[in-house]
Amino acid sequence: MNNNFQENDILLLVKHKIYIHYINNILHIELFEEMLNEDDNIIIHEILDTFYNNCKKKNIFLYILYYF
Repeated sequence: MNNNFQENDILLLVKHKIYIHYINNILHIELFEEMLNEDDNIIIHEILDTFYNNCKKKNIFLYILYYF
């Protein structure tokens, strides 16, 4: 993920598993599998950490939607 995210950014897409995107100050997290492996969890964690750190630096507030 680049450090200058924009509206409508796709932060992570793993086909048929995970889709994380940012639209209109809403972070959408969609999980398509009941169980994710350890590597998937690590990737999600890293992406979200980077995203949240960027939001904090830029003083951006957002909502989060989870789709299971």
